Parts: sequence; C-alpha cells; structure tokens
Amino acid sequence: MFHPAHIAIDRSELRRRLAELWERTGFAPVAKLLEQRAPNGDPLVDEHAFSDWLSTVLMDCFKQTGDSAVFALLYDLNKSSFAHAIQSQLRRAFHPVDAQDVLQEVFLNIYRYPHRFLADKADAFRGWGHRIVRNTLLKFLKGQARLAQFRDIDDEQVQP
Repeated sequence: MFHPAHIAIDRSELRRRLAELWERTGFAPVAKLLEQRAPNGDPLVDEHAFSDWLSTVLMDCFKQTGDSAVFALLYDLNKSSFAHAIQSQLRRAFHPVDAQDVLQEVFLNIYRYPHRFLADKADAFRGWGHRIVRNTLLKFLKGQARLAQFRDIDDEQVQP
C-alpha cells in the first residue's frame, strides 16, 4: 500500500517510524495513516493517495510540533523526488550548479517556513515542495548568472 517513491524505506520501517512519531507527538492524523486512512477518516485505497497524504500529514505535524524526527522522515521520503526534479531542471539549464547544494537549500527552506504550509488536500506537500524546489533552483541559477557576469568583467579588466 506504499508508493514506490518510498522504496528507500521498507513497509515495516515506515510503520515503525510512524508509530514512533504518533507516540512522540500525539498528532492524530499520524495515527490515521497507521490505519491507512486520510486525516478526515476516508480509507486510503491506492498507493498514490497514501503517498501524498503521508508527506502532507508529516509536514503538517512538523508545522504543529517542530519535532525533528518528523522532519527527518519527511526528508527521507522526499529527498529522491526532489533531487530528481533538480537534476532534470539542471540538465535542461546547462548550468554548473551543484544539485546537492540546491537540495540542501530546499530542505532548509522547508524547515524555515513551515508556517506557510497549508495541509488542505492530499497533494498539498507535493505541490508546495516542488514550488520550493523550482524557486530555490531559480535563485541558484540567478546567482550563477551574476557570478558569470562578474567573471566576464574581471576578464576584460585583466586583458591588455
């Protein structure tokens, strides 16, 4: 019942970590996930819906509690997807930006701004997270473009 994106964490490990988070935080939607239910109680019958609700509930739990173990699981579940999106964009952009630096900045932004997250639908985290990926990557690319301009100016001044 778990989405293929969560292959890095097997079923039993994911259940164990969710149960631990439920005990640590008392955040009711986490308990619902353990029962294969959405926060409103509806059964989660397909893997995609479970995957979306999983990250959305974890982000909402982090927003409410600030618990580092919640953030760690959110990171473990989403780093591959975000890294893939970053790599795809970088291949198209042909820029020498370190994808790992971008990924680190993405999760730093998620950590810094949980109050901006709204857990109103299953795919809320997926959409919000990928917007952060896009915006962070744009910031990196703009920074690289500015650096390239400065290098060009320096090269002109050095030449006779």
